This record gives sequence, structure tokens and C-alpha cells, in this order.
Amino acid sequence: MYLDFSPQGGRLYLVVEDSRKGQELWVTDGTETGTRLVRDICRGSCGAHPLPFWPYVLENRLLFVARDALHGYEVWSTDGTASGTVQASDFAPESPWEYFDAAVAGGQLLFAGPGAEGQELWRTDGTAAGTRLVRDIDQAGGEP
Repeated sequence: MYLDFSPQGGRLYLVVEDSRKGQELWVTDGTETGTRLVRDICRGSCGAHPLPFWPYVLENRLLFVARDALHGYEVWSTDGTASGTVQASDFAPESPWEYFDAAVAGGQLLFAGPGAEGQELWRTDGTAAGTRLVRDIDQAGGEP
């Protein structure tokens, strides 16, 4: 389980596992009615298994790594609602996530991401259109 306070509205995000949905991201405002599943990212009981790397807050969104049955592990972004929870990256499904080193800078999240280039420097604003390779630093396939 990991926890993170959002700067907007005093929400707390946590990973919860239940027998019907597996491990998924939940949000709470500290009340029973304000505690709910954010989105069933990996539909059914497979569970999204949000990785235990620290999630990052970018403006009013929480960015984290989780998986679905089709894409494998990807960067996701949420505003705390099901409709506002979107996949921000689309790496090859077999791409390994050994770690999620990242930092927020200049209104974007900079992170080490997998892909054909190996582990390289990527950036995202929390949207698929705003997720791009910064530069293929080691064209031989090294790590940033």
C-alpha cells in the first residue's frame, strides 16, 4: 500500500486489494461516502498492481505506474475520478519497469522509461499526447 496526499482538496490515494478487483487505486477524503475506487484499470480480478514507487503530483493530477491486461505496465494519470484517469504512456507490453525514477520540473514529470531505446529520459504532462522521449541519450541501449 502506498499513500499520497494530493494538493487539491485534501484527498488521499492508496492501493487497496479486494477479491473482486485485485489491487487497484482508491481515493478518500476521510469519510465513508468519500472513499471509492478511482478506476478499475485492469478489469475484473486481475488488478492493476500500481507499482510501489512513490506516485508524483503534477498540478492537480496524480501520476503513477500501473498495468492493464492489454498494455502491461504504463504511466497513468488521475484527477481522482474514473473518467479523469487516463493512460499517459504506451510502451511495449513486455517492457520492464525495474524502477520509476522521476521528478517534477517545469510543469511536467521527467522519468526513466522503457522502450526500444532502453531506459531513457522521457517527459509527460499526464496525457498520452504530452508523453515523449526527451532524447535517446545512449543509442546503444543503456540507462539514463
